[in-house]
Amino acid sequence: TQGRKLYPDNTELRNAELNLYLKSGNQDALLKKLEEAVAKEPNNPELLFNLGNGYNNLAFPKDANGKELPKPANYAELINKAEGAYLQAIAADKQSKPEYSYTLGALYFNQASGINNEMNQLGTSAADQKKYDDLAVQRGAMFDKALPHLEKVYTSLDANVAKLNQEDKITYQSVIFALREIYAKQSKMDKVAEMKKKLDAFRAAEQ
Repeated sequence: TQGRKLYPDNTELRNAELNLYLKSGNQDALLKKLEEAVAKEPNNPELLFNLGNGYNNLAFPKDANGKELPKPANYAELINKAEGAYLQAIAADKQSKPEYSYTLGALYFNQASGINNEMNQLGTSAADQKKYDDLAVQRGAMFDKALPHLEKVYTSLDANVAKLNQEDKITYQSVIFALREIYAKQSKMDKVAEMKKKLDAFRAAEQ
């Protein structure tokens, strides 16, 4: 931090400091530093992506064992900020990194999953049925937002499936799972079968 005070525009020192905050787990301090860094480099896709992840992590908090905690009071604000940062990262990215589009798609998908959980907890009364129908519309809208981003990642990775690194292999499987669920909710059973076939072929090739 002393070096950062002496050389505030040194990107190597900035990155080293950000890594320290990442390892510390102090999300609030990390977000403040990321916001400062993005203010200086508003077209840096990696910084924007990490900022989006910071907001995302606060919107979906977990305990030390990875169990989901209740939504924070400013959930909607954090979601909007995460979405905005991811969209900016994708727009600024010249390399078309799959992880940027995948994470934005996952942000929408996770919101849809949360809505789905609400739907599953409702009873059978007329009021609950009305709420169920309203939530189904919201879930569908979120799946619709997720779909083009997830399909873009799937198309990109599927074209080079034999050459994927370990991280991309994990993303490839995750995006297939997500697409399969969306297609099932949309009653596109031919697409569901296609995703199952792709996943089976990938797993067979990995053995």
